[in-house]
Amino acid sequence: MLAIIDLPAVRPLGTIVDNLVVLDGVQDPGNLGTILRTAAAAGVRHVLLAEGCAGAWSPRVLRAGMGAHFVLEVHERVDLAAWLPASAVRCSRRAQRRCLQSL
Repeated sequence: MLAIIDLPAVRPLGTIVDNLVVLDGVQDPGNLGTILRTAAAAGVRHVLLAEGCAGAWSPRVLRAGMGAHFVLEVHERVDLAAWLPASAVRCSRRAQRRCLQSL
């Protein structure tokens, strides 16, 4: 049986104060689905996918995610270089410098 659904509306990213997973360059749909499933099991609320990631709503990602999409807020095609410095992620200045240098 096949189901046809509408994709969820894109929500503005804004400031995230809950825990989150940031992914960049995860191109394999099976790996992305597995990461989403693991994040959901760990109680993560938000997942940010950068430009180079597989589509979160592709059939293979949905199959590997095994329902994780129902409990996660997935934000696709996030410009990490623009979002990270503007976000209110609470971490030390040293950690912020390391994060920004890796971009």
